[in-house]
Amino acid sequence: MGLWQHLRREAGTTALVGAWHGDRGPATPPMATDHAFAGWTAGLFVGGTVRGVDRLSDVLNRREYIRVRDAIVRPTGSREPAAGPTAPEVVFDPFDFDFVVAEPIPDGPQRSGRHVHKLPYAVRVDGERFTIWGSIWVYPERDPELAIRGSAALFIPITRPHVERDGRPVTSSADAILVNRLAIRSLRRLDLPTEPPLLISRPGPGASAARDGVTRDGVSRRATPA
Repeated sequence: MGLWQHLRREAGTTALVGAWHGDRGPATPPMATDHAFAGWTAGLFVGGTVRGVDRLSDVLNRREYIRVRDAIVRPTGSREPAAGPTAPEVVFDPFDFDFVVAEPIPDGPQRSGRHVHKLPYAVRVDGERFTIWGSIWVYPERDPELAIRGSAALFIPITRPHVERDGRPVTSSADAILVNRLAIRSLRRLDLPTEPPLLISRPGPGASAARDGVTRDGVSRRATPA
């Protein structure tokens, strides 16, 4: 009797898998984690958590419906804070979102390795109702606009962003914004420091993100001149 037949008969499929993996047993499935979520569609702010085994950008770029748990859904531009989640769970098509706040990238090798061989280019990105100033990372000697248009990813990261929607600041405290490539109407490379929005001061390490950006309910906390 052959070895594989013996394993199948005596120990079943589990032993087969264990033998195949060198007695390490079945491969352990990756652990799912909760990602804080804040995204803007054409007319809504959506906040909550999204569960997945990958980075939030990977979850969005799979182009599958996403489930936002403990969801706060409100019209964009609303100034009233939400009392709490408006629904236990909502489902959205990622194509619906114009841009989403990316999860922070920790310092260290992961941050350094994320942009290996790429260079940052200061850009201004315009959509129908939003403008984003920040940096995109592309390979040397590649035109940023052509790189974005030719990308297979649905959402493109823009680092150190300043975001305005309908002419009003949304957030300037995020590490990065994931912008829907299909929502981009124009992308222009900038020559620093000629663009004032890129000179806007950002909160320091000890500053509150809510003071200079948005909280989980999507309401801007930026001070408004009297």
